[in-house]
Amino acid sequence: MGVQVRSLLAAMLVLILLSTAIASKDVIIKFREQVKGNDLPALEVQAQAKQAKGLAKIEGSGFELKGRYSLINAVHATVSDERYEQLKNDPNVEYIGENIRARIFLPQSAPQINANAITSIIINSSINGTGETACIIDTGIDYSHPALGAGWGNKVIAGNKYLDGGTTNISCSVTPSACMDDNGHGTHVAGIIASTNATYKGVAPGANLIAIKVMDSLGSGYQTDIEDGIEWCIVNAAAYNISVISMSLGSEDSVNFSSYCDSSFSTTSALVNLAVNNNISVVVASGNSGYKTNLSWPACLQNVTSVGSISKLNVSSDFSNSGSILDVMAPGENIFSTMVQSPGGEMVAACGTGQYICSLDGTSMAAPHVSGALLLMRNFKRNENGSVLSPAAAEALLKSSGVGTLDPGNGLTKPRINLATALLTLDDTPRVTFNSGNLSQNTSSSAAYISVNSTEPVTATVTLDTATVYNMTRSGITKTYYYNITGLSDGLHNYSVNLSDTTGKKVTSSVYILDVDTVKPDISGVSNVSVNGTAVQILFTASEAGNATVHYGTTQSYGTAAYNSSQITNHNITLTGLQVDTTYYYYIAVSDMAGNTNTTSQYSFRTVYQDVAPPYYSSITASVANNSAYSGSPVQFRTTWQDAINVSIVNIEHNFSGTMENYSVTENISSVFYYNYTLAAGSYVWRMHAWDSSG
Repeated sequence: MGVQVRSLLAAMLVLILLSTAIASKDVIIKFREQVKGNDLPALEVQAQAKQAKGLAKIEGSGFELKGRYSLINAVHATVSDERYEQLKNDPNVEYIGENIRARIFLPQSAPQINANAITSIIINSSINGTGETACIIDTGIDYSHPALGAGWGNKVIAGNKYLDGGTTNISCSVTPSACMDDNGHGTHVAGIIASTNATYKGVAPGANLIAIKVMDSLGSGYQTDIEDGIEWCIVNAAAYNISVISMSLGSEDSVNFSSYCDSSFSTTSALVNLAVNNNISVVVASGNSGYKTNLSWPACLQNVTSVGSISKLNVSSDFSNSGSILDVMAPGENIFSTMVQSPGGEMVAACGTGQYICSLDGTSMAAPHVSGALLLMRNFKRNENGSVLSPAAAEALLKSSGVGTLDPGNGLTKPRINLATALLTLDDTPRVTFNSGNLSQNTSSSAAYISVNSTEPVTATVTLDTATVYNMTRSGITKTYYYNITGLSDGLHNYSVNLSDTTGKKVTSSVYILDVDTVKPDISGVSNVSVNGTAVQILFTASEAGNATVHYGTTQSYGTAAYNSSQITNHNITLTGLQVDTTYYYYIAVSDMAGNTNTTSQYSFRTVYQDVAPPYYSSITASVANNSAYSGSPVQFRTTWQDAINVSIVNIEHNFSGTMENYSVTENISSVFYYNYTLAAGSYVWRMHAWDSSG
């Protein structure tokens, strides 16, 4: 009996343990506190700190952490049913939802999206996706395929493997084989985007690819793995120039939405929004369940570009999910693209084995057409003017330029993408810069070199005098165009430059004027006027307005120059800082507005002597000694003055009559002056003053 009781208790314990194991949920939890901004390193720091804060409030019994997101405040966990219900009402939790199973959209082109019409653009402007990268989240990519690079790192340049709901995380840059496609679906998608096969070329054959393997060999995976893949593409976008994330996968048939589903998939929505805010378009297939009002997840998110399928007759495919929230349509029936040699899952039945190329149907084939188109549009805008086309602007352009296609299943008309029209609409007129010397000008040459820089390849011509047209030449691999017009006659000429890009957009410059003048100006009326001993004015007249220069010096080597840049005809140039009483040599050069220069013969002048020192006396005497007692006889006051030029006036100042008076002194002999005066006895004061001719 006791044994039976123990057995019963053991059985009950097993049942309880099994019940506990079964009663758990694989969930995604997004905390209410948000990370802010678009700077990725800062977001990673914020996310880690806020996750730790949130986990501290919810961890405990019935909770097991499985993984943490890198860029958003969310975690992946296993919780008990009871804990699940509690967390749904936890004020710290914004969203909790089960980690749903996802799948590739199984199987149930280019000419249809008018890609062939852009061949000339591709050839002339290298608009083939070069420099752009698509991040393909799928079953991996056969990077050894001859149309996909024939080896790791050639076209498939990086990647990561996320499988089994967070169990597997392998860098394919370290282990490339981890991203090898063991199903075939991802390789088919990759070929539609960027195959280099001569017959079945991808929409953007010059683009690079990233392989994010989130689906197993049967085409099955988890939401968390897909979200990890989206995060990887965002974090590594700058390193690999990722501009598009392409997903041809989604939820099971039972999970579908007629309106935007962001609130039901808060973490996926947050990551998609972050990608778009970082200028990465997110393209998603709508699903193959044939719903005419609903889309699968993640195509139901507002900021993705959702894609439905049309046939080669531009009729909505029966299998294609559609509805009011569908964005665009693209070819999805009988699409030939690259395939693995040994496909897995349902790909075996669709393609067999040993095939490098296979034809498949599905919205999975429609979505990469749009991804490739977006790569070309980004490539085009970047090449044209260096700008980045935003995801919102790109999607709006695909819609506005598309061909309206009616879905008889719901009566809705949706745009089928038309790549040629989109690029033509996207194309700006060429942006042109005239190089120095190409604007209106005077020239002394009978030839004119005209050159312009364009932001894109163009056909360029010069129209001279409104009649003659010359084709401009492109300089090497640059976007500089030039033409050298020769044989121009003297007089006024007009010209304009006309440019047309490869899509037919044209721009015409303003009309510019060339005044051709090959005649040198005449110089006449040369004279000089002395201002003072150290300055001279040179006067002359030119036959036409221009700049003038007087070259001068005390030798015939000259060595000094004075300028007048006033563009006048009557010139007056003052030479300053000259030496007095010195001979100077000079000649004149005049350059007209066209650059013609004429020079005169040599002239000369001599500066005047400039006396700046006053006279000085060398002796001063009287006929009696100073202070002598003398009365009744004349006294002669005599002084000798010297000067650099001459002494013109000498005065004596004295008080002989009782007051100080000035009297002129008579010159006796050269530089000797005297004054006679009869003095009575007394004491007198006197002094002499002298002035030279300079004052």
